[in-house]
Amino acid sequence: MIVTVPKGTIFDVSIPRPLWWLFDPHNPAYLKAAALHDTLLLRGWPRTTAGAEFHEALRADGVALWRRLVMWLAVSLFRFQ
Repeated sequence: MIVTVPKGTIFDVSIPRPLWWLFDPHNPAYLKAAALHDTLLLRGWPRTTAGAEFHEALRADGVALWRRLVMWLAVSLFRFQ
């Protein structure tokens, strides 16, 4: 299945401020994955499935395994606003 994120989609990289020193929310390597994740959630995908796709998108953009795992756990288990 191919998922297309429409141009102009509003999304964010929801990283709690105290963790910005470790996970910069402006890092380009996270942006496509975050846009995909938010789009999947808006389309009604389960949080865990959207999280798995987020993890794969991070892997495709070369994000280190330990960072992917931490970020995957965060998006799969928690909801930051």
